[in-house]
Amino acid sequence: MYYINSNLEIYIFRYKGVLFNFTLDKSFFKGTVIVLAYGMPGSPLSVFDKLVIKLTKKGFGVAIPEYIGTFDSFGKFDFKNAVDSLIYTIDSIKNNRSYDLFTNKKISSKVKHIILIGGSFGGSIVLIAGAKSKFVDMIVAIAPVTDYSGKLNYENETGIDDLANQIHILQPVTWKVSDSAIRELKIGHIDINPILHVKDIAKKKVILIHGLNDKCVNYKRSLDLYYSLLFFNCNVKLNLIPKLGHIGISVLRKPKIYNSVLQDFYKL
Repeated sequence: MYYINSNLEIYIFRYKGVLFNFTLDKSFFKGTVIVLAYGMPGSPLSVFDKLVIKLTKKGFGVAIPEYIGTFDSFGKFDFKNAVDSLIYTIDSIKNNRSYDLFTNKKISSKVKHIILIGGSFGGSIVLIAGAKSKFVDMIVAIAPVTDYSGKLNYENETGIDDLANQIHILQPVTWKVSDSAIRELKIGHIDINPILHVKDIAKKKVILIHGLNDKCVNYKRSLDLYYSLLFFNCNVKLNLIPKLGHIGISVLRKPKIYNSVLQDFYKL
């Protein structure tokens, strides 16, 4: 554990092979933790990112896990274990299971609520993890892919082969993924498809955010998911943003979007 100032604490934990950073301002923390999930290819936000610090100063604990098989987490990445990585992180925080790697101390504050936020691939992962974890209260999915099996095709999207090539070219060391895992994903054998978990996702509060000019993940994915969740009486909101293309967690740096989402967080 180390400090940005006298109150803002930064922890580094490892639980079941997953390394995650955790920020907490003990003078403002009210019991709600936000877990952030990054896209593919991509990297976790820094604990010094302005959005992370801003959320922490607003009284939220912020957890930033690294998926199994990426960056400094152990193991091989196989897509599905990105969901496991979030669930392990949630379990560790909610049940206070982990010790800080530097000080061997646990988090002293009690956690009451868990919010998941993810963009693109991370949007898919927070939807699945939220559906599977009993501790999650709210999910914010930004430009999520809702089906990787190819059964639901939308025009003007980046294919899985293109994503795989980007990983191999840009991040061959930080994303330790095999060609066999990519093949399994393409034929629908890996369950990271939110559309198959709608009934369980609908039990949570959900916010969907998507750019209308997204050429990577068609905004109609979020639109269709929104109506599917409404069918199951989900407390869901949809924010389709004109003129924006493919977006991730960084869209929350926009004051209007940030303030809107923040009001929903405070209602927990």
